[in-house]
Amino acid sequence: MVTQDIIQNLIFQPGQSQDKRMAEELGIHFANIDERTDEELLLLTRKFAEFVKFYSNDDVTSAGDWSRFLGDIGNF
Repeated sequence: MVTQDIIQNLIFQPGQSQDKRMAEELGIHFANIDERTDEELLLLTRKFAEFVKFYSNDDVTSAGDWSRFLGDIGNF
């Protein structure tokens, strides 16, 4: 008991003992789900918009794709 009290007094901040530390693998950015940059995601959005059809007032005839709404975001 005395030894445990001495050790607890030496540890003056939480997280210094090994059982209080969080494992590196549990960190927020240990393994990102999507590691693409913002520029790469914008370029992907621009290319994907070419495949999504846009319909104005007529539900039957396509008025083009969504790329014209995004402009030229692929070239910064």
